[in-house]
Amino acid sequence: MNYMIDSSWLPKEGNTLLEYEDAFYPKLTGSYEKEQVTVAVSDGASESMLSGKWAEFLVRLSCKKGSCIVNFDVFINRSCRGWKLWLKSYIKTRKRNFKPILWYEEPGLIAGAFASLLCLNLHNENDHNSNWDAIALGDSCLFQVRDNELITSFPIANSSQFDSRPYLLSSNPTNNTHVSKHVKRLSGQWQKNDSFFLMTDALAAWFLKQVEDGETPWISILDSGTTNYVQPLGELVKYLRERGAIRNDDVSVIRLDLR
Repeated sequence: MNYMIDSSWLPKEGNTLLEYEDAFYPKLTGSYEKEQVTVAVSDGASESMLSGKWAEFLVRLSCKKGSCIVNFDVFINRSCRGWKLWLKSYIKTRKRNFKPILWYEEPGLIAGAFASLLCLNLHNENDHNSNWDAIALGDSCLFQVRDNELITSFPIANSSQFDSRPYLLSSNPTNNTHVSKHVKRLSGQWQKNDSFFLMTDALAAWFLKQVEDGETPWISILDSGTTNYVQPLGELVKYLRERGAIRNDDVSVIRLDLR
């Protein structure tokens, strides 16, 4: 399987790069040849403490052999156990640097961090079996484009379906009691010259609205070696924000072009 991968991200307008709370993985750009590839994006909930770190934790773990796709319940347990160890190290580091956890931070640490997760695995066992599998919790979206047409939109198919309170995965296992029933799965096939886009909700909502209006928003998204002229993502998002066409939120995109 030959593919090109590219990614781009930027924080909310008015925030610093350190305040970016989305995450994506892998952080690669270029051409590759592999039997399979797994990519993921996550949107950390800004209302929860350390949500950006939790989002990064999720995308990295989910891309290890597509672990979240194989068994999501096992993935949840593994994620929460790993986070507990990470959090202990984080607290020790804060103390060592003379910046201990403050009293008003403690409730946030106890409540846990929250984030969406979207994971895509593409595999190619042979020339006649080119498949993909995806899993999603929350409103980060996957789009598959073929012959300049959108053929897959997952897990949301209409821009009106975006909810201000999507189901999210928490670092505190007590918050995940019923989360598995809200996980969505989808499988499909890919062909050479297909493009896949994974993006967090702010840009995904605009993307779907553009499609509904008869536009081709994928041409405006970042380049990954295609022959199309594309506008740099930062310029595009700035333009959309100034016109109120997109919410002021962190933006993350991964693009895969199959060759």
